[in-house]
Amino acid sequence: GFVGRTVNLAARVQTLTRTHGVSILVTEAVRAELGDAFELQQMPPERVKGIDEPVATWAVLGRAATQSTQRLALPATPSAR
Repeated sequence: GFVGRTVNLAARVQTLTRTHGVSILVTEAVRAELGDAFELQQMPPERVKGIDEPVATWAVLGRAATQSTQRLALPATPSAR
């Protein structure tokens, strides 16, 4: 069946969490909406099936220091493929 671009992108980004060894990845659109509320680490752009251009993603590390000191676990470097 037909799957919209947004749903396809969300599914592909979810798969990238395993590639990068992180719990939560967000796209540019979500990153822009988050503002300064969360600490983010930009990941290398990735080509994903069904999307013509490489997709930029950010790992969510936790709430920004001004919000909370809690951080999510993130490996020092993304896992090699």
